Amino acid sequence: MTLMLDTSVLIDLYQGKEETVKKLEEKSDLHPENPTITFANFAEFYQGFEEKDKKEKQRAEEFLNKFTYLKSSPRTAKRFSELKHRLEEEGKKIPLLDIYIASIAIENRITVITRDKHFKEIEELETILV
Repeated sequence: MTLMLDTSVLIDLYQGKEETVKKLEEKSDLHPENPTITFANFAEFYQGFEEKDKKEKQRAEEFLNKFTYLKSSPRTAKRFSELKHRLEEEGKKIPLLDIYIASIAIENRITVITRDKHFKEIEELETILV
């Protein structure tokens, strides 16, 4: 089974946070495939480099290019719309891009590995908190 890395985990990996790196290494035995990300993860991560110099931006892009990108489809858009509507009705406040990330993961039957507990509020989404 493949894992999708959420932006919080991407940041930890980029910064070399030992605790997150160690937890991912433990998961790699059960999930040997290259982890995936979405273009939303790319955007969230890369936004933190807008004020950085060209060399640091290039380093960030090289890091992000190590991952496989999952694309969205019209089916993703429908799932996103339904999920957002349901979460709002339930009074759950989850960031818009995280709902989009969750929609892609659900569509592809992929587990999201994250530090953000609000992903657990999406019952049909498989998550691993680190």
